[in-house]
Amino acid sequence: MGQLPKRYRALVIRTDFDDQRAWQAAAKAIQAPWELPNGQSYSAQLTFLEDTTLRNGGQRDVLKRVPKNYTQDFLLVVDREALSRPEFPILVVSVSHEEQYGRSFRAIASEIPAIEANLSISNMEFHDFADDVDRDGVFRGFPRPTH
Repeated sequence: MGQLPKRYRALVIRTDFDDQRAWQAAAKAIQAPWELPNGQSYSAQLTFLEDTTLRNGGQRDVLKRVPKNYTQDFLLVVDREALSRPEFPILVVSVSHEEQYGRSFRAIASEIPAIEANLSISNMEFHDFADDVDRDGVFRGFPRPTH
């Protein structure tokens, strides 16, 4: 495979093909609706890419395949680390052709809809999430306000 497809939805790229059950569980968790404070929900707008030529590929391998006019500023990588941990910490990679290019962080699968929603409409910036990871480098959501 050459370059990644040009999409209007964020790509979820599978790079680990050793555990089909873990992949299915992670994909289900990523697609679970995000419950909004107003009682509504939102499901992430994603395109899943399962291409075995990316097997065991790292961030650099994926970045080499991003087309110049890719339609999103980020992509999601489901690698061995993501599939080996119970929260499925997905690798979120900036492909914005600005100062954030190549910057990455991990986010638990249940936070992916919120990240996708906010980054896709430029409601928030990549650094807003990347700068708010826990000590282990994983984004688990912003603290909820207390009343």
